[in-house]
Amino acid sequence: MLKILPLASSFHDSAQVRQSVNHIGSTLASHHIAHDFVPEQGDIPNSLLIVTGGTEHLALAALERMQGPAILLAHPHQNSLPAALEILSRLQQMDRPGRVVLLNQGAEGYRSLAILSNLLGAYARMQGLRLGRIGAPSEWLVGSMPNPDLVAKTWGPNTIDVSLHLLTAAIQETAPEDTLPFQASFQSGARRIGEPSGADLNSAAKVGVALRKIVREHGLDACTVRCFDLVKDLNTTGCLALSALMDEGIVAGCEGDLPAALTMVWLQAVTGQISFMANPQDLDPAANTLWLA
Repeated sequence: MLKILPLASSFHDSAQVRQSVNHIGSTLASHHIAHDFVPEQGDIPNSLLIVTGGTEHLALAALERMQGPAILLAHPHQNSLPAALEILSRLQQMDRPGRVVLLNQGAEGYRSLAILSNLLGAYARMQGLRLGRIGAPSEWLVGSMPNPDLVAKTWGPNTIDVSLHLLTAAIQETAPEDTLPFQASFQSGARRIGEPSGADLNSAAKVGVALRKIVREHGLDACTVRCFDLVKDLNTTGCLALSALMDEGIVAGCEGDLPAALTMVWLQAVTGQISFMANPQDLDPAANTLWLA
């Protein structure tokens, strides 16, 4: 939902300002864009409505307490658009991202605003999520180890470091009979099981049961696991466990890859659908094809 702070110069007639705000609110509603106008000292807005000119300093002051890109809503009257462009120019000098959306008789501004509203909603849903990094990232991820503080500041989720030893201990403590419901849920939809043996399934299911326990005990909304150690040390993989968590709506990535898991969280927040991760194997720009492994 858009939380819009209307800004108007004191030089403009207050009744005319209210009329402009009400008209814009009605138009947004007619385009099915969920919104709420917030007072200056109320909830922190995620967008500014530049009702009149002469509001440049008001906007910059409001933006000091707002996070994320600056969304500036303008309309064709009362010097709204020139003021919005001036504000955007200053933001560019400050290296802060921003965008002006012009609300007029055309449909493009409202289409853009609907997309921005969805993205702002996704950004809000990501704030404060607990993203568990279970084990250190795999050694080859030389470009995939961002500072957790920067992740929280930029995207919102908090990185929760969990020792891989806790997961391996939980796996070893899981009794074979405890894995039966997990295995049954996996096998129930299969027409045939060709390759994995019963022992293979039991080992993979132990990881699933143990990983669910770790996620629950640490209150994780998402996770990424240093899974190749499971291959080397326990002769099993985390693939089935991660897939099961994804089916349950808990984003789960592998290799301890924080940026990949963060991207998956973002995709799920934006689309409402389950994402996945894979390695790019080959691509052909001319044929517009991409192979994933």
